[in-house]
Amino acid sequence: MRVSAYSDPAIEDGDNEDWVSAAPGLIVVVDGATVRTQTGCSHGAAWYATQLGSALSTLASNRELALPSALRSAIQHVANQHRECNLNHPGTPSAAVAVLRNGRSELEYLVLGDITVVLESAGGLEVVVDDRVDTTARNERDTVDRYPIGSPEKQSALLRMKHAELAVRNQPGGYWVAAADPNVVTHAITGKVALEGLRVLDTEEITARRGIQLNHRRGLSRTASTVGVEVHDIADLDLVQVLPDPVEDVVPIVEVVSPSRRLRLRD
Repeated sequence: MRVSAYSDPAIEDGDNEDWVSAAPGLIVVVDGATVRTQTGCSHGAAWYATQLGSALSTLASNRELALPSALRSAIQHVANQHRECNLNHPGTPSAAVAVLRNGRSELEYLVLGDITVVLESAGGLEVVVDDRVDTTARNERDTVDRYPIGSPEKQSALLRMKHAELAVRNQPGGYWVAAADPNVVTHAITGKVALEGLRVLDTEEITARRGIQLNHRRGLSRTASTVGVEVHDIADLDLVQVLPDPVEDVVPIVEVVSPSRRLRLRD
């Protein structure tokens, strides 16, 4: 499988908080949560995303291990690596996760956190989205949207929004992401689809506050703030393209296309 990847940190000269891995029949995407508050941990989101992604990729490569079990073990593995930190702190490093894995006749998926999987077949689009975080901190989120990117007012509003989000992170009625407690995997969205006839497989973070939406262009497109991509039939996982969102946060976008077609990028 040929892999092409590009990712930039959200802040120039900062650490990249995204992590993507592609192997034959297996894709792992980890989006580390931006740190805006105290965490009780000496490690950052980039460290957490890298450690979690590495462990999860290894574990998920075992086809005998269910994806939730692989994620559970990966979260526990990372927690064991920094027991000296306060893992009960509400701001402890965390990440959204998506895993896509080929079986003999089916594609398995797991999504935990604000990552979206889009599958296109002859029957149309199937969108797997975990948008529970967008139902939280609604007032704070509306306030953030009032200010221009980079302004002091927006930074203050983002901090207030982050505190409101953390108050309901991994709590009933809130939203769920990978952090220190492996039991969050019970809240992951999982499923399988037949590989036969599968046309497009796309993984992206899709939170509206970062300027990304799904629109209709050949079944799949994005707003003008992101790079347009046209993809075609896939029989085998052949090319993975990771693209950034240049608006406010760098977002991993993974495309999979067949070896017989090209991936064409449009401005």
